[in-house]
Amino acid sequence: MLKHDLPAFNHPGGCSLRPHGGERLCMPEIHVWHWAGFGGVVALLLTLDLSLWHRRAREPSLREAVGWSAFWIALSLVFNAVLWRW
Repeated sequence: MLKHDLPAFNHPGGCSLRPHGGERLCMPEIHVWHWAGFGGVVALLLTLDLSLWHRRAREPSLREAVGWSAFWIALSLVFNAVLWRW
């Protein structure tokens, strides 16, 4: 069994300590207000996208579609970077 395959033992504070390796693996605590905030932001962005930004029913141009796709992809990458740094 390799060192990184060993089971982790849980310690208070959200950190775990692997036996024989001594590595500390800390995970942030996720609270209900984190999920509420995330859901609120998603609902806000969805509401803005469907009601404000795309009021008229029309076929978007290729340039507009690429721009909106780039915006949503960039937003998801920023969110991912925030989670990674946290």
